[in-house]
Amino acid sequence: MFQWTDLWAASEKELADIGQIRATALKDYLMVPGAMDVIPPDVFYEKFLGLGRDQIDLIKELQLKGIDEDIRGSATEEEEELLDESSNVE
Repeated sequence: MFQWTDLWAASEKELADIGQIRATALKDYLMVPGAMDVIPPDVFYEKFLGLGRDQIDLIKELQLKGIDEDIRGSATEEEEELLDESSNVE
């Protein structure tokens, strides 16, 4: 069976160009002091970068995980125990 190539699908070069444009837009956004106060990150991700809700949620989850690892990496043993206790409370 013959299958036609999707004429509307983006090529690898187009996808790379889109990635470069998004990376530049994100860099510019992060470099402007107060930009996050004017346009919240979720809105920027969705409206300017064209990301979907699942992608935005993944970014937020990874940010929180990174923050948690940073905190745990610099915590004393006592602080580590307190963090563990507070994460087990629901």
